[in-house]
Amino acid sequence: MLHLMSKETQPKFYRHFDRATRAEKSPEVCSNVIQSMYFSNMHKRGYTYIMTNAHRTTLYVGVTSDIIGRVYEHKDHTYKNSFSDRYNLEHLVYYEEYEGIEEAIAREKQIKRWNRDKKMALIVQ
Repeated sequence: MLHLMSKETQPKFYRHFDRATRAEKSPEVCSNVIQSMYFSNMHKRGYTYIMTNAHRTTLYVGVTSDIIGRVYEHKDHTYKNSFSDRYNLEHLVYYEEYEGIEEAIAREKQIKRWNRDKKMALIVQ
């Protein structure tokens, strides 16, 4: 059984959790639900990916926990006036999968520091 978290150690989203929901359930049940959500997010798979446009002139390196949904957002231009929207980055040309999102973020930062030639070499390998 999971232990109740103190106010200081609670994830931020717990403090904003719907008060009515918390009132309906016992504090222990509610805390267990929140803790399982928190710990399942800690173990979410992560993806580092590279998108480009039709002419392959611009590269975008990104990170996500939902590669299919994120690629759809790029193709759908969900975020208007974003970098990927302005440059029509709709083609997924590379991705890597990681056990955790933290690893994917670290890899994204590493790849973003690379020059274009090194990124292209990664894509075509």
